[in-house]
Amino acid sequence: MQRIARLAIENINSETHLLFSHYDELRALLLRHLPPSVVSLFARPVLKADNYVEWYSDLEGQPQLLAQNSPQYEQVNRLINQRLQSIENLHHSLLAQGKISREQAQLLAQLATIARQDRQIYLVNNEPIIIGWHIKPEPVPVPVAPATEPKSAFRWWWLLLLLLLLFASGLGWWWFNRAPETTPQPFVEIVEEPKLEPKLQLDEIPIPDYKKPEPKKEEIKPPEPVKEEAKKEEVKKEEVKKEVKKEEPPKPKTIDTALQVGKKWYGKYYCSGRMAKMTIEVIKRTGNHVVALERWDYGPGEVGIVYLEGVLTDKIFNARETRWHTRPQKLGDWIFTSFQGTYDAKRNIFHGRVPEAGCTTFEMRESK
Repeated sequence: MQRIARLAIENINSETHLLFSHYDELRALLLRHLPPSVVSLFARPVLKADNYVEWYSDLEGQPQLLAQNSPQYEQVNRLINQRLQSIENLHHSLLAQGKISREQAQLLAQLATIARQDRQIYLVNNEPIIIGWHIKPEPVPVPVAPATEPKSAFRWWWLLLLLLLLFASGLGWWWFNRAPETTPQPFVEIVEEPKLEPKLQLDEIPIPDYKKPEPKKEEIKPPEPVKEEAKKEEVKKEEVKKEVKKEEPPKPKTIDTALQVGKKWYGKYYCSGRMAKMTIEVIKRTGNHVVALERWDYGPGEVGIVYLEGVLTDKIFNARETRWHTRPQKLGDWIFTSFQGTYDAKRNIFHGRVPEAGCTTFEMRESK
C-alpha cells in the first residue's frame, strides 16, 4: 500500500466521520458483488491529528495527478461514472432484495454521490483513483436585501388631495356645459282603416271541373340474375388477404439477450504469455445477476471449470470467478480473476478484458 496524497482540511462534519469509520465495511461489501477495479476507485482515508487526511491505495506504481485539460480526462471521467453507476445499481438491487440494512444502503448512496462532486483524480498504471471524496460543496449564502426606511405618508396626502381637486373641477365643467333638457312630445300612431272587398254572390262563384285521376300502371321488371363469377372472385380475394400476414422484423440483439440462460460463447485469451481456450455458458439469471460456467484450457492436465458470477449494468458485464466446479489435474497457484465484457451487436461477438494476473483481452463468438 502506498500513499497517494496528503490534504489539509479546516473541519470535518459528522457525515464525513461516518464514511471514514465505515470505509472497511463498505469496501468488503463492494468486493463481494463487484470487481476489484471498482473498489480500488476510492482511496483509503487516514485522518491525522493535525487536521490532515492522508490517502492510500493498494495499487502499485507512480501516481500522476490528472488535470482537467488533459486529453485523457474525458475518457477517464467516463470510466469513473460507469463504475459509480454500477455501485448505485448494486445499492438499489441489494436494498430491494433486503440483503443490506438501511444504514448500509444510505452509506453506499452517500459514497457514490459525494464521489461525483469536487474531487481529485490520480492515475496509477492507467487505473483511476479518487481522493478528496469527503468534500461536499458548501451552500451559497442568499443575499438579503437591505432594510429601507418607511416613506412618510405626508406625500400621499398631497397626491390624494390633488386627485380630488381634479375630479371636482371636471365635474363642475360638465355641469355648466351640459345640453339643456327637452320635453318629449307625445307619440300619435296613425291607423289606416282596412278596405272591404265586395262580396260575391253564389251564382258568381266559379265551380271547377273535378275528375278523378286514373291510377298509373307500374311495370314489374323481372329480377336480374346474380353474377356468380363476381362473387367467387370476391371470396377468393378475401381468402388471400386472410392468408397474407405481416412478418414482424427481428428484434435487435443486445447484451441482455446475449446473456440469457442457455447462451454459450467460445473464444480465447492470453495470461502470462500463454494462450488459453475459453468457453462461457449461462446457467442462471435473476434480474441483472448472471451466473455462468467458465471453462478454460491451457493444455493437457490444465483444464478447469469455475463459477462466474456478476452483475449486468447498462452495456457492461462485470463478473468474478467465485468457486471451483472442476479443478485441473495439475496442481499450481491457480487464482480467481475478475471479468469485464461487452457485446458488439454488429459483429455478434462478446469481448472484453481480464484485468488481473497478467492477463489481456478476450474475444468470443456465440456457439450455434
